[in-house]
Amino acid sequence: MRGFINCDRGLHDPWYHHYRLGSNYRMTEFQAALLLVQLGRVEEQTARRTENGEFLNEQLSQISGIHVLRWDERVTRRSHHLYQMRYAAEEFGGPSRDRFVGALNAEGIPCWGGYCQPLYRHSIFQRSGDGPEYCPLSCPYYARRMDYTKVNCPNAERICREAVTFGQRMLLGTREDMADVVRAFHKIYDNRSAL
Repeated sequence: MRGFINCDRGLHDPWYHHYRLGSNYRMTEFQAALLLVQLGRVEEQTARRTENGEFLNEQLSQISGIHVLRWDERVTRRSHHLYQMRYAAEEFGGPSRDRFVGALNAEGIPCWGGYCQPLYRHSIFQRSGDGPEYCPLSCPYYARRMDYTKVNCPNAERICREAVTFGQRMLLGTREDMADVVRAFHKIYDNRSAL
């Protein structure tokens, strides 16, 4: 039942690993009541996350090996559920992405590597057979047989190896908090040979 209501995430499995089809039915009535109250703050929080995201984009893009996401020119604001960038170790000076993320965490900047694998590599798409346990690939509603073990999307694979991710709460900080983030990046870059 936990998997059914929680995107089929297992209790002790990696966060972003799915075995079967699951749904996102995690919200309780109590949580919905709290959310209704919080919606009064959504405009202010979205504006702050947009401003802080733009500031980080401007500042972090100046560091070799850090590639921020470009915004489509039609985007006027961005709520930033996640703030992500690409870390190119060879341009930064060599430390692995995991060492880089560890150094950021040691500096008090909570972040992680992002999604561990592209969606098509999840167990749910890697097995085949007939019957409901092999859904969605075995479902009569699925348009055709597809062998995802033969799929390769190099850009998706690369992003999974190089992404660095911050959670949305971090972007609710002050401009000084964002300046601290930038200082941590510069400190790590200046000391990259010690990683």
